[in-house]
Amino acid sequence: MKFSNIIYEMILREYNEKLLNQIIKKFQEEAPGLDTNIIRIYINRFVQIKNSPNVTEKDITKYTWKQLETVVDSNQPKRIKAGKINDGEPGGDSNLVYNENGLRIYVGKTKNACIKYGNGYSFCISSRGEENMYTYYRYDLVGTPYFIFDDTKTSEQNDNRDFIDPDHLLVLFVHEPTYKGGDFWYTITTADNKGEEEYDIFNKIQYEYPRLKGLKELFQPVEMDPKEKKILELNKKYNSLLVDFKDDTFEPLIALYNSGEINGDEYNKYGSLPIYYTIDTANKFIDDEINGEFEYYQFIAVYNLYHETHTQTKRIRNEEEYDRQYKEFVSKIDDDEDVSIYVDKIDLPMRWYKDYVLGVKKIVDQYRSELSKTKLLS
Repeated sequence: MKFSNIIYEMILREYNEKLLNQIIKKFQEEAPGLDTNIIRIYINRFVQIKNSPNVTEKDITKYTWKQLETVVDSNQPKRIKAGKINDGEPGGDSNLVYNENGLRIYVGKTKNACIKYGNGYSFCISSRGEENMYTYYRYDLVGTPYFIFDDTKTSEQNDNRDFIDPDHLLVLFVHEPTYKGGDFWYTITTADNKGEEEYDIFNKIQYEYPRLKGLKELFQPVEMDPKEKKILELNKKYNSLLVDFKDDTFEPLIALYNSGEINGDEYNKYGSLPIYYTIDTANKFIDDEINGEFEYYQFIAVYNLYHETHTQTKRIRNEEEYDRQYKEFVSKIDDDEDVSIYVDKIDLPMRWYKDYVLGVKKIVDQYRSELSKTKLLS
């Protein structure tokens, strides 16, 4: 079985889990400090897009981390810019460091700031979901993001929803001189988010983006807010606990499959039930899940030409959310592809999953206790 068939938080066989760990280790060797949860999320996102004609290499084992990050980020849904940055802020924005000649520059000091300034775009540090990579860039890579809006350039999109002038917004990261050799280094991503370009000196940036000439001193590293840093460290700790607990939880399911008590189809179905990889998501949903507020649906797309199947299992609260999730699932399928779509309701989670949810609740309760103490000490 190819590694690319490991999808959506589901381990089909123990061998594949071992292979998954080998790939994770490989990526972490390439990018020291890269969180395991982020890698798993990018693998899941790769599975979503790998059948797209824009993705020429379908085998994830042939990617470097940088290549995987680029192909995933550049194939995310294109969104439309929403609103103005200073809407509702009559006193101005304290993160605005420059505002002259149609150029506005904001420093993204916090995660909320990055979500705010990247609203409407597909930047990974601006995502509102668990795939947000703010922690990796800000904490692990010791970077400071700056959002550069050029109001002299259009932010309009063409009929294909591509930005007419992607340089109307740049995200510039300045990184402290760690392993790069004694000087600041930079990366720039344009509005279309087709991958970041790395620069070892600011002069190269000025050459490619003349509007930034003479502004080098604006782009300085800014330390993380101490309170946010403490919370991020706490989140990393509990993210790891959730992953370790997930590994232990799968053992009863594997045993049922190996003993023949459940067949392959049942194993795949129950094995794809939603797993919590981040403490933020667990903290948000676990109470309602225990109280029976969710139903579980597996969305299935069969690619008839490739003889491949893509599945996505979601916890869904109501009919409105079901419709939204279904439309989102279908929207990621190319209109030209020969695809059959099915929906399978998972009526009752197996006992092992109920035990898993109760175990997650204990972890969340511990997290909430520590988080409360952390906020009091801040």
